[in-house]
Amino acid sequence: MGALDIGAALLRFYLETGRSPKLVLQYIASALIGKKAYSQEGAIALGLLIHFAIAYFFTLVFLVVYSKFPVLSKKRFFVGVIYGITIWIIMNLIVLPVTGISMPKRFDPVDVFLSILILIFALGLPLAYLWKIRSKK
Repeated sequence: MGALDIGAALLRFYLETGRSPKLVLQYIASALIGKKAYSQEGAIALGLLIHFAIAYFFTLVFLVVYSKFPVLSKKRFFVGVIYGITIWIIMNLIVLPVTGISMPKRFDPVDVFLSILILIFALGLPLAYLWKIRSKK
């Protein structure tokens, strides 16, 4: 997990700004190394590593919760949507502010909606449906 959402985020960034998607990965890396992320070699790889570590963590949390509550498998679509929204809330209201990296100065509901959609369709729903397939084996 993680490839779908970073791919969607990179594509969205490029389509909206016309700028290099590497800036997204440098932004992620800046959470650890600050402004050096925009000039230091290896920052793009670090951003990708950080992204996949976070995606892996959210995947593990999902699998633990999903396996503890079998009733969730009956509501896969609902669970996938709620999980995507939950990831957005945790990342944008807790994780990103704690890192101290720059955040948008104004609330943009369209941006929030698109970001949540990416998380729903790239993490929440795939996890819910793939875990169901996996648990049948």
